[in-house]
Amino acid sequence: MSAKILVATSSKTRARQLAKALRYLNRGVDILVGDDEPIASNNRYRLLVCELGPRLADYQRIVEHISEQAFVLLAVPDVAVELLPQLMQDPRVNHVLRRPAAVEDVQRIADKLATGTIFGLDRYLPPQCDVNYRRVVTFDDRCSVVEELLEFAQRKRLRSAIRRAAGQAAEELLMNAMYQAPVEDGHRVFGDVEPSQRVRRRTPRPVSLRYGVSDERQLYLSVRDRYGSLHRDDLVRYLHRCTTEQVQIERKKLGAGLGLFLIASTVSRLVINLLPGAVTEIICMFEQPSSDRPGGLCEFSFTAQRPLIPLTADTGEYIEVKR
Repeated sequence: MSAKILVATSSKTRARQLAKALRYLNRGVDILVGDDEPIASNNRYRLLVCELGPRLADYQRIVEHISEQAFVLLAVPDVAVELLPQLMQDPRVNHVLRRPAAVEDVQRIADKLATGTIFGLDRYLPPQCDVNYRRVVTFDDRCSVVEELLEFAQRKRLRSAIRRAAGQAAEELLMNAMYQAPVEDGHRVFGDVEPSQRVRRRTPRPVSLRYGVSDERQLYLSVRDRYGSLHRDDLVRYLHRCTTEQVQIERKKLGAGLGLFLIASTVSRLVINLLPGAVTEIICMFEQPSSDRPGGLCEFSFTAQRPLIPLTADTGEYIEVKR
């Protein structure tokens, strides 16, 4: 069976390390090292893991040789957040790491793509970590659960900067999930309702907030709605406008682009999982910067369901992959 995964890096050592971490998927892994190594066209690759570096800078040369249906995990250390929308102009690029690719990060993303199990805050927390869960229906509920989150973070002795950023992110994400996500017959439920009036109404379907602490310095939270109305193209367009045109998207206009961009400037991880028409889950991780982990966004990941695709044309084997 020909390989379904391509790992491209600057060094052979890194390539072998990442390839070894992906062999458990049993899909076959090919290695590409440096810009000078020739590339054999293989439209059967289903996953490209590409870590740019001193000897591997020509990303476009690689993607020209992979399938239009492939998934791309791109590690670009220290790339500006403002460049994320440009990278995502390629619809295959939905997973960007802004530091060298850690084995656990690559395995987590690859596992989501291979198994189709994309939802859940648990995969980012250690097994013994408790996950707090709250349901939100009204604006008063939102205020209460955010206050509980802040009290929890204070009991865990997290820094005030983390508590403040997490509280603001929870407020923004809950408002989006409650009043921007709801749709009926293709129309926004609150599209014609003024912001001051929306907060007096219940959201049609409950929204959930989950949160927990890992390593006593990392706070994770997720917000999930039951509509799945966030579209990738809209997200990329809003992020592009926010970063290039410096426009201020009015809050009275529906669309979570500005809020997500502002959140991306305060989190270490921003993960968006989508089942179109059913569920949107947004996961944020906040952590205190350290010598080995400088501050700023280190991972942006967007995974949405897509149709079944064949893994091996010769055997007819299929797997339900979600992007």
